Amino acid sequence: RIERAREACRAAVGKGGPAQAATGLATDVPFSGASKRVFVAAVEFSRNMGCNFISPDHIALGLFDLDDPTTNSILKSLGVVPTQLAKQALTRVKGELAKDGREPLGLSSFKLRDKSTAGNGRTAIAKYSNKKKEKSALAQFCIDLTMRASGGFIDPVIGRTKEIERVVQIICRRTKNNPILLGEAGVGKTAIAEGLALKIANGDVPIFLVGKRILSLDVALLMAGAKERGELEARVTSLIREMMLFFLSTRFILLLALELLEEEIRELVLISLIC
Repeated sequence: RIERAREACRAAVGKGGPAQAATGLATDVPFSGASKRVFVAAVEFSRNMGCNFISPDHIALGLFDLDDPTTNSILKSLGVVPTQLAKQALTRVKGELAKDGREPLGLSSFKLRDKSTAGNGRTAIAKYSNKKKEKSALAQFCIDLTMRASGGFIDPVIGRTKEIERVVQIICRRTKNNPILLGEAGVGKTAIAEGLALKIANGDVPIFLVGKRILSLDVALLMAGAKERGELEARVTSLIREMMLFFLSTRFILLLALELLEEEIRELVLISLIC
């Protein structure tokens, strides 16, 4: 089908413009205005859905939203129904976000509606309104390991039973209930957290931990897109509002972990600590 699509595109737009005719190579061919609009629409769809990536599915939605005669002709020659293509793309995007334990932001607000300007009854995606649904900072920047475990996206943890039981024991204490996992990279610290998430998802934990969630902060996602210093500060502040950190004698560990952050953000976190 990919070869058929390629041949259909060549038949629709020709085998090359003046640049290719002169050199015989399809290099440095500029994007057309319609192509640029497709990618702009793909970026818009990605942002409105709360994604931190642009996938072929977003580009497919951009193609669908463009309503270009050439695109429609190619899809028709391939026997593709535009509405079904859009629905499949939306489903795939939702599935990719669900793998990371994230709820697609505003995905339910994307509707398929009839275009009033099109007489052929073709449908289009109603774009997400500017009034975006408020989303908690934890849901936006954290991965819910417990949800991933419930969905079968975490493999069973082998050989860490003793460590996981010890973590459960510490968490269930009345005081001094903050376990710290220390070790070189790759020794299995994340595996212990995932093992605990599996136990919670399976209900194999004390009553105190039943229904609890384990959230993993995605630092790369927290930093991504923060073009201005104030934007990153706002994100950190929103996280602090929803999650209070307790440190007793491990302030130096926190300072080491925050060494690469701005001084103002370090102070912002330290002020919020209860020591």
